[in-house]
This record gives sequence, structure tokens and C-alpha cells, in this order.
Amino acid sequence: MCRVKAKSLLSIYMKNYFLMHSCIKLVRSMLCLYTIFLLLQLGIAQPAKRKDWSYFVFAQKWPPAACLEVPHGKCLIPKGVTEW
Repeated sequence: MCRVKAKSLLSIYMKNYFLMHSCIKLVRSMLCLYTIFLLLQLGIAQPAKRKDWSYFVFAQKWPPAACLEVPHGKCLIPKGVTEW
């Protein structure tokens, strides 16, 4: 009976060992691929050639609406407004 338990424990240990080893290999492979991808991106990236500006600002102009005239009334977009 001790031999059966020892064999089953050994087989469980071996299965867990191989599972853990394969997970470690997978993590190493993913890390290696990520590193290669990162190095390629850093090598390909090109800085801006124009140096006469420091940053880019995105601004959006909203169309005039009736809300400005009547603060507690209905908010309507005039018919003349066709785009944002």
C-alpha cells in the first residue's frame, strides 16, 4: 500500500513539475516576444522633424444653441447648424 501511495505521489509531483515548467517557458517566451516588439518599436519610432512647436492641443467648437438664451427652457440646436 505504501508503494501505491508513493507512486501516485510521484506521478502527481511529476505532473505538477511539468505543468509548472511549461508555464515558466510560456512566460519566458512571452517576455522575450514583448522585449523584441518593444525594441523594434523604439528603433522604428521617429521623432518629429519640426521643432518649432512644443505640444499639440485638440479643441472642439460647439455650435450655438438656444440654451444660452433661455437657461431654464428647452435646449434646442438651431436648424441652421448642420455640423459640429
